Amino acid sequence: MAFTNASAMGIINEKLNRMDDRATNIISVSRRTDIPAFYGEWFEKRISEGFVDVPNPFNRKVRRVSLLEADVFGYVFWSKNPKPFLPRLERLLSKNIRVLFHVTITGLPKTVEQRIPPSDDVILSVRELSKMLPPGSIIWRFDPMLSHEGHFHQEFRDRFLSLSEQLAPLVDRVMVSLIDPMKKTRRNFPEGDLWWPSGKNSLDEQTSQDEVQETLRWMQEKSPIAGRVFSCTEPGLSGAVLPGACILKSDFERVWGSQKLDSGKPVSAPLRVGCGCDRSVDIGVYDTCPGGCRYCYAVASPEKVLSRWEKYDQMSPMLGGI
Repeated sequence: MAFTNASAMGIINEKLNRMDDRATNIISVSRRTDIPAFYGEWFEKRISEGFVDVPNPFNRKVRRVSLLEADVFGYVFWSKNPKPFLPRLERLLSKNIRVLFHVTITGLPKTVEQRIPPSDDVILSVRELSKMLPPGSIIWRFDPMLSHEGHFHQEFRDRFLSLSEQLAPLVDRVMVSLIDPMKKTRRNFPEGDLWWPSGKNSLDEQTSQDEVQETLRWMQEKSPIAGRVFSCTEPGLSGAVLPGACILKSDFERVWGSQKLDSGKPVSAPLRVGCGCDRSVDIGVYDTCPGGCRYCYAVASPEKVLSRWEKYDQMSPMLGGI
């Protein structure tokens, strides 16, 4: 719900009477939803107003995060369809905003990723993106490593081979991960589903560790993107791929040059055991992405997504409204 009158805005402003994050931050846009694909207008408005309100996903307390140029070290974008965002990105880059871009491309069918464009179309967008950004700015996410009938057989290798042949010249590296068997994810894959067999044929029971390791070694040693295959917080993948991180201060320094990151807090801030990521502030909201990916951990309720999408107001200081 958007603000409808001055008194409502005043109440919220009283609660948020100061910026929580006036130090320099890396801003994540966003692990929780696809802002470049679906909420570009809203994000551009937030940049112009210099702040965004972000609800804590656990206690719903609202935090105001500064997006003023002096308070932002850089932006890390995450998307499965960057094309709608490219004109806005061009305007943002004209303001000397430092950007890194994660693009997820899996090659999975519409039965799994319902409202995601075909991989060939997304790769064309990555080509355009690569012309706009310095070399090394784009990170490909082959995430999750979802296999047909629970095995990493020829279909999987053919799919990765086709994608990596096209993307290897355009990206810095590829991040890979196995699917997390969360309860809310499992219920999207009914018994007997060919893409992620559930119940007694679950992925973790049916796919052997040897099979996973063999496939990863092939990706790391023999694929077109060999030597640049990384994982973050994936102990099951260790030994075959390189330990990596999704958000690194050093990536910004490598691509955009050195600049002080002064968050007033330690730079390293793991999200999970084994995570190598540096500290960032995510400005997204769960249950707001209409992409329709069945494996998505950021959507617990498609009904809630639809409700929030219907109420979407690009003028609201918080994604999904207040």
